[in-house]
Amino acid sequence: VISGEGQAPLYAVALTATYSGIQNLGDGYFLGIDDTEGYYKYAYDILDSNGKLKSHFAPGEIFRMEYLGEGMFCVYTERWQQEYVMDENGQKQFDVAYDSIGDFHEGLACVSDEKDGQKVEGYVDAKGTLQIPLQFADGGYFSEERAVVRDLETRKCGVIDKKGNYVVEPKYKSCKSFQDGMSLVQTEQGYGYINKQGEEVIAPQYVWASDFYDGTAYVLEEQNGPVWLINTKGEKVKKMAILYDGQVRMAHLAIVTGFSVNGVARLHTEILKNQELKDFYEMMPEKFNNKTNGITQRRFLLHGNQNLAAWITDHIGPDWITDLSQISKLKVYADDEKALQEFMNIKFQNKQRLAKYILEHNGVEVDPHSIFDVQVKRLHEYKRQLLNILHVIYLYNQIKLHPEMEFYPRTFIFGAKASAAYERAKKIIKLINCVADVVNNDPSINGKIKVVFIENYRVSNAEMIFAAADVSEQISTASKEASGTGNMKFMLNGAPTLGTMDGANVEIVDEVGKENAFIFGLSADEVINYENNGGYDPRVIYNTDDEIRQVLTELVNGTFSSDTELFRDLYNSLLNQNGGERADQYFILADFRSYAAAQKKVEEAYKDEKGWARMAMLNTACAGKFTSDRTIQEYVDDIWHLDKVFVK
Repeated sequence: VISGEGQAPLYAVALTATYSGIQNLGDGYFLGIDDTEGYYKYAYDILDSNGKLKSHFAPGEIFRMEYLGEGMFCVYTERWQQEYVMDENGQKQFDVAYDSIGDFHEGLACVSDEKDGQKVEGYVDAKGTLQIPLQFADGGYFSEERAVVRDLETRKCGVIDKKGNYVVEPKYKSCKSFQDGMSLVQTEQGYGYINKQGEEVIAPQYVWASDFYDGTAYVLEEQNGPVWLINTKGEKVKKMAILYDGQVRMAHLAIVTGFSVNGVARLHTEILKNQELKDFYEMMPEKFNNKTNGITQRRFLLHGNQNLAAWITDHIGPDWITDLSQISKLKVYADDEKALQEFMNIKFQNKQRLAKYILEHNGVEVDPHSIFDVQVKRLHEYKRQLLNILHVIYLYNQIKLHPEMEFYPRTFIFGAKASAAYERAKKIIKLINCVADVVNNDPSINGKIKVVFIENYRVSNAEMIFAAADVSEQISTASKEASGTGNMKFMLNGAPTLGTMDGANVEIVDEVGKENAFIFGLSADEVINYENNGGYDPRVIYNTDDEIRQVLTELVNGTFSSDTELFRDLYNSLLNQNGGERADQYFILADFRSYAAAQKKVEEAYKDEKGWARMAMLNTACAGKFTSDRTIQEYVDDIWHLDKVFVK
C-alpha cells in the first residue's frame, strides 16, 4: 500500500495472514483480504493508514463488508443481506432493521424500507436511532446540513434540514446535494441553482450543468453549444475559458495542464498573480512562482567587452566568469580615482570602436566624447521608442529656439526590428530615420545632437553597442514589460538605467540603488488604474502644453517628411481613440515631462566625471544577480528538481 504522498510504503501484516488483496476504503482505512479458504470464505482485516490492525474476521465468519463512511462498516452475513453496522474496532452498533442503509454523512445515513407496497426512506444516526421518519420516496446524503429528498406524493424534489423539516418545498424535477452552498436543481425551463435558504441564485436556464466547486461550475446553454464556466452570480468566467468563441486559448490550456507557471521578473509575476491571471492564481496558487530572467556574462562581458573583462579579472580575479556574484568585489574600487579613470578609459575605447562602426555602416560621424544614449530592442509601441524620438524632436526644437543654451552633446542610438506586419512599428522606424536625416544635416545646431538607427540589430553588433553605451534607455510603459534582458546587458557593461519602474528595472534599482539610476514616469499601479477606471485624456496635455503640441504638430506639417500624411497614424494614435484602442494607450504624453526631466538629470550627472564614473562602475559591480546561471539554478531547484552532474 502506497501512502497518499506516494512516498513510503505501508507494510500491513496482521496475525499470520498473507493478503491476496488490499482495498483502499477511504478515510484512511484499508481492507486486507485473505482468500486461501476458497470462494466467499474470506478472512477480513480492517487496517488503519499506518497498517495497524483495527479488527479481524476469520474465514467465513462474515460474507462481506461495506464501508459506510465516518468510521462505520456494514456487515453482510449472506450475499445480499445487510446484517448489522459496526465501528472500526468491530463493535456492533446496531442491527440493520431496514431493507438497506446508505453511507453516513454528517452523522446520518439514509435507510430504505417498504411500506404499503412502495419504497420509503428516512435517516438514522450512528446508533441506529431513526432521527427522520420513513416518509420520502428518495433521500440523498446530508451535505452542509441539508439533504435533497423526493416527496412521496408529488414525486417532486425538495430540501430538508437535520430535523426533517422542508427548507425548500418539493417543486423541482431533480436536485443535487449542496456544494459550495449551492444545489443544482432542474425545472421545465432547465437547470439552475438555489442556495441553502431555497432562493434561486441562478434561474433554471441551462440544458446541462455541473455542481459548483471552488466557486465555479460548468454549464451548457444549448445542445452542441460551448461549455461555459460560470461563477456564483451566473456570470460567464470568460477570463478562464480554455475553449471560448470558437478558439482554443493556448495560454489557459498551458496553465491548467502545466506543472508550474512563472513570471520572469518580480513585478511581472505580481501582475500575473494579481491581475492578468488572478482567477487562475486564486484557484491554484501553488503553481505560480517567479524566476527573474538573466543573461550570460561569458557572452556579453567576457566575449563582448574583452578590455573591461580583462580589467575586472586583473582587479578581482576570474571567479566572476562562472560566479557573477563575485563581481560585487568591484565595489571597493568605487572611490578609487585611478580605477575609475581606467574604467572610463575602457568605456571611451569602446565608444570609439562603435563610432567607427557607425561611420562605416551609417555614414554618420558621431563624437565619442558625446553622451551615447542608447535604446536597442524589439520595436513595439509599449517599449516606447516613439517617446524617445519625440523627446529628440523636443530637444532639437529647444536648441533651434535657444542656440545659446547650455547643452552637453548627445548621440541618440537606436536599434530595432519590427514584425513584418506591424505597420505602426515600421512607421516609428521611418520616423526615427527621417528625424535623423533632418537633425544630422542641420549645421545650425553644430552637431549637438546626432541620431543613428543601426541597421540589422543583432547579437554581434549588440556586443559593441552594450560595451559603448553611456545611458541604457529602458522606458517601457510601466506594467507592460515582462522583464527585459537588454537592461541587464547594459548594466553589466557599466551603463546606468534611464527607465520606468517596469519589468526587471525594479530589481536593477533594488540592486544598484535609486541614486545610481534615473527613474521617471507613472507606476505600474497608476497605469493599471487608468486602464481599468479611465481618467486619462492626452488631449488635455496637448491643449495645455505648447512645446508638446509643437512636437506633435511637426509629425504632420512637413518638418520631417514632405508627405504630411506619412506620420498621421502616429499623430492620431496619441490623440484620438480608434475603435477599441484608447488614445495614447501607452501613456507617452502622460510620461513626457517626467522623461524630459530625467534626461536633464542625466546631462547634469554626466558633467560630473568622477560621479558618473562611480555610478557606471557600481552598475557593473551590482549586476551579479542578473546572470542566467542564477536563473537556471532556480528552475533546477524549484521546478525541475534536478541533481547536478559533475563532469570529471
